[in-house]
Amino acid sequence: MPIDNLLLEKTTIKFPKPLNLKGSEKLLEYISKKLPGDVNYTVNYYSHFLYNKERKKSLKSNGTIGITANIISSKEAMAFWDTSMLSSNENLSRLSSMEFSKVPGWDIADYRPEVQGLWDDVRKIVEDYFKEREFLRI
Repeated sequence: MPIDNLLLEKTTIKFPKPLNLKGSEKLLEYISKKLPGDVNYTVNYYSHFLYNKERKKSLKSNGTIGITANIISSKEAMAFWDTSMLSSNENLSRLSSMEFSKVPGWDIADYRPEVQGLWDDVRKIVEDYFKEREFLRI
């Protein structure tokens, strides 16, 4: 069964600008403060050193990054859900979107209203985060 477009739209938040690890952690902190709620997360980061024979030294190469998180709202009981921050296609060491987990076979109507509300709240908070950062750079 193909995933409903409305469900994809509700569960995906594309960032206007890819974030590095530090920026991603600042965004998660901002979500925690503004929601308010708890954000528990795990960072998966792959790096490697490539040995250069001509230079006789190793050079570090940044690899892929990924963050999985659980967001728990303090303002409404049972408003919690898992999300993943995904790598940018242009630069795998930066994150370009956030996707809330989907239950296979579920349509948008199968998700509790408080979970859908959490998705909406987080989307608004992420938009505000980037708007604030844009304003600060002017």
